Amino acid sequence: MDSRRAPLFAGLAVAGVAILMILLLVLPKMGQVSQAQDQLDQAQRDQQTLESRRSALEDAKAAAPQARKTIAEVNRRIPPTAEEPGLILLLQNAAIDAGIDLVSLSPGNPVFDTASGLSKIAVGVSATGTYFDVTDLMYQIETLPRAAIVTNMSLAPGQTSQTGVPLLTLSATIQTYTTDTSAGPGSEPGPTSGTGSSSSGGSSSSSSSSVSGSSSSTSTPTEATPTQPGGGSSANLGGHSVVLLDTFRVSGTDRAQVEIDGVVYNVSVGERFGPGNRFELRSVSGNCGTFVFGDQSFTLCITPRK
Repeated sequence: MDSRRAPLFAGLAVAGVAILMILLLVLPKMGQVSQAQDQLDQAQRDQQTLESRRSALEDAKAAAPQARKTIAEVNRRIPPTAEEPGLILLLQNAAIDAGIDLVSLSPGNPVFDTASGLSKIAVGVSATGTYFDVTDLMYQIETLPRAAIVTNMSLAPGQTSQTGVPLLTLSATIQTYTTDTSAGPGSEPGPTSGTGSSSSGGSSSSSSSSVSGSSSSTSTPTEATPTQPGGGSSANLGGHSVVLLDTFRVSGTDRAQVEIDGVVYNVSVGERFGPGNRFELRSVSGNCGTFVFGDQSFTLCITPRK
């Protein structure tokens, strides 16, 4: 009986040892293999992520020259300062190129726009010309080197030109931008030192291109930050800040660009302009213009840029 049970006990002992071997040796190794496999899978996923990032960086490097050009173009079209004198000159030249008679420009104060993160500058424009002149002016404005859009425009019948062509009176609002979030006096949330508009001389010589028609000042001035140049090109008369910005000749006629209380006028000799048409340009000599305000005569001269 005992001899018959001996093989059974031996078999059970072997089975027990085998089970014990599995528990002590095989199962831990299987756990290590499973853990190693998980680590391998994670390493492969990390490698794929790194390869994707490397590919994105390579694409960004390849696109960097074009991105730099785009940034430079944006900075050119949306300058870091209000640069009001340059803006006035751009709009004046746009009117000259369009052949329209620019009556007045009224730059407003920069106002910060929370939606775009830019400061907006509204410029009131008054001009007279033919329908085609007005159309050309809109094109010139939309294609300025500086970003600008026409937000409001109205047209009214005007006088007839000397050639018998009907003229239109244009009133429009042009919106331009600057990346300075506090660009100049009167802006919101406030002025930044050194960013206010200033002018130490007249406009550049490109403002002496041809202009068709004659101008008459009938627009109502709007409040704006007046230019504060030095060197005798400004005066204060009757509570009005008067600045001589430029003198030039068009079709044999002496003209001057004058700013009064932030409103810019292009006037010819003998023409009355300004608030209540109380100012008159009497003569132009070189860089100087002689004016009359009421019964008071005064002369302003542009200080040449150094």
